[in-house]
Amino acid sequence: MTPLFTYIQNVLGRKLLQTEIYHNLRIQSLYYVDRICFFILLLRGTLTEVIDERYNPYIPYSFKLFIYIDWFKNNFNSLFGI
Repeated sequence: MTPLFTYIQNVLGRKLLQTEIYHNLRIQSLYYVDRICFFILLLRGTLTEVIDERYNPYIPYSFKLFIYIDWFKNNFNSLFGI
């Protein structure tokens, strides 16, 4: 292999690896946000309000995140006793 080809291959390989790592971190962070929201709702005893969205496997994590954000906006005061 020529040095130029090796260089291009290394750069492309690094970019692909960075993209894959970023994607995995993004999915993992959404997973943890999902767990944290689930735990808070469980503590508050208000899990039934989002149970349908939570356990529907066809709703992706990002959409669940919007559901939680919307729920928190509506219930923020009661959630923290403010």
